[in-house]
Amino acid sequence: MYKFLLITILAIATTACAYHSSRQVFKTDSGEDLTITGTASPSLLITVYINGETVIDSIPISSDEMLGLYNTSKVRARCRFEPQMFGSKKECDIYVDGKYAANLYFR
Repeated sequence: MYKFLLITILAIATTACAYHSSRQVFKTDSGEDLTITGTASPSLLITVYINGETVIDSIPISSDEMLGLYNTSKVRARCRFEPQMFGSKKECDIYVDGKYAANLYFR
């Protein structure tokens, strides 16, 4: 009974975790501040938010480029995944209307 309970708790704990990036601000040409954040799931699905709104939703990090839209601005994410001895390095460069806006490093 206890083994089953322990295995269940460990399975839930490992699948419920997500990696979060820091919050970065990008000022558009029109002067609007865009707060850019993101999450990466343990299965390496990336979600990018701008001002709290989802613009790229659960796209595999292995995709070459991920595209989204925020208001009328085109959003593009170019992501990298590098396995390392202890964990992995996950990061995405975010572009808004073709301009570099942020680097999201997932921890």
